[in-house]
Amino acid sequence: MRFERPEYFSKKMPEYVEFTPQPPPGYEHMSLEEVREHFETLLRQAEDAIRDSRERPVKGMKKVLEAGVYDTPNTPAPMGQLNPRISGSDKKLIADALAKLDKFYTHHEDARFRFYDGERKIAFPAGTILMCELANVKVKAVDPDDPTLRWKQQLPGASQASPPDAD
Repeated sequence: MRFERPEYFSKKMPEYVEFTPQPPPGYEHMSLEEVREHFETLLRQAEDAIRDSRERPVKGMKKVLEAGVYDTPNTPAPMGQLNPRISGSDKKLIADALAKLDKFYTHHEDARFRFYDGERKIAFPAGTILMCELANVKVKAVDPDDPTLRWKQQLPGASQASPPDAD
C-alpha cells in the first residue's frame, strides 16, 4: 500500500509512505483476512455483551443521525431528586457522607445563630469557608480518620498524607 503525503504536511516529510499489511505478532499463522474476521468477530461479541447488559436498548447510529439537533425528550427531567454535593458508587460511603453533610448543616446553623446572637468564642464545623472569610471565625480541625474523606485515598503516598488545613 502506498500513501501520498497530504499537501498540508511539512515538505520535510517523505512524499509517500509504503507498507505491506501483515498479521500482528502472535497471529502469523493466520492470513490477513482471517485475522480481520477474527477481530471483527471479537468486537461484535463484545458489542453484543455490552448491548445485552444495558437496561434500555441502544438506539443505534441510524436513529441517532436521524434525530434533529433541537429534539428533546418527551418526559421531563427529574428535578430535586439528586444531591450534587455527594456522588460515588459506594452506597455505604454515600450514606455516611450524606449523614455527615446533614450533621455539618445542623452544627453550622447552630454556630451561626450563636454567632449572630453575639457569642464569639465558638468554633464552626470543619469545612466552613464563607464565615472564615467574612467574620474571621474559628473552625474545628478535620478528623483525619473520617472514612468519608476520600482525599486521603487519592493522594500518592496516602499513608503519610495529612489532612488539609482547616484554618
